[in-house]
Amino acid sequence: MSAGRFFIDPNAIQGDTVFLDADITRQLRSVLRMQVDDVCTVLDGTGMEYTVKLIELSKTTGKGLVTARTENASEPNLHLTLYQGVLKKDKFEWILQKGTELGVSEFVPVMMERSVRTEVKPKLMQRWQKIVREAAEQCRRGRLPVLREPIPYNTALAQLTAYKTVLIPWVKENTTAIPSLPAFTDNAAILIGPEGGFAPTEVDAALAQGATPITLGKRILRAETASIAACTLTLMHGGDLG
Repeated sequence: MSAGRFFIDPNAIQGDTVFLDADITRQLRSVLRMQVDDVCTVLDGTGMEYTVKLIELSKTTGKGLVTARTENASEPNLHLTLYQGVLKKDKFEWILQKGTELGVSEFVPVMMERSVRTEVKPKLMQRWQKIVREAAEQCRRGRLPVLREPIPYNTALAQLTAYKTVLIPWVKENTTAIPSLPAFTDNAAILIGPEGGFAPTEVDAALAQGATPITLGKRILRAETASIAACTLTLMHGGDLG
């Protein structure tokens, strides 16, 4: 039987032997009903994936033997970072899941003036990490997207200078759409506001930092819809979708 894809710590691969932690072992035994001699796939987060034959499987630990090594071919060429104004729990989690499926490389939660949620506790960050990991495994990503710690808006602005392209969807922009821009290469960042949208001073500050205002169409989109629409269009313009 061959099933299951799991991101693991690169240090868990020692030569041809793979050591599986309690959580993965539980999934193999209790969820997938796998046994010794069955085969799964593990990923080390660097873009490499390993076909692994299970040789030990207890209640708390497992061990496998690498039978093949291949380079994952599903990662996007464009490194896309989403600076997302923090939203209510379910909306933000939906963005993490769908953004991972589309090919977002990094997620940065940003505390903005109109953010409804004003705090992200460690337990919630752990839940968000799990959502990203499970989505990456399900959609056959070769690298685990990075989920950064929440940062204030001014810190996010200071980081934008590291990107060749920075996009900010804005309701007052009526002409510049993503397909009209030069093709994206290497890296790009998208800045999306919270439920209440950007405060005017936040838009002004982003434009002063060199962000390009764009339109996502004639209709007003909810924050989570705008986020996924912008990511889809950006990755497509970078040659990774479509």
